[in-house]
This record gives sequence, C-alpha cells and structure tokens, in this order.
Amino acid sequence: LVVAKDVVYECGPNCGCGPDCINRISQQDIRYRLE
Repeated sequence: LVVAKDVVYECGPNCGCGPDCINRISQQDIRYRLE
C-alpha cells in the first residue's frame, strides 16, 4: 500500500486502470518469498 488506511481498497475488473496499477496488490505475483 502506498498510504496506510483502515480498509484496503483494491481495483477490480470494472476499474479503468491497467494490470500494473499499484492498487492491485493481492492480484500481483509474490515479490518476496519467506522461509
């Protein structure tokens, strides 16, 4: 997230933004693998 908020707002299929939008956090691949 760019700014801390109480609720996570995420873009979906009805949004006009592209797949690289910063609000599509849970729809992106895993960036950091933890052990």
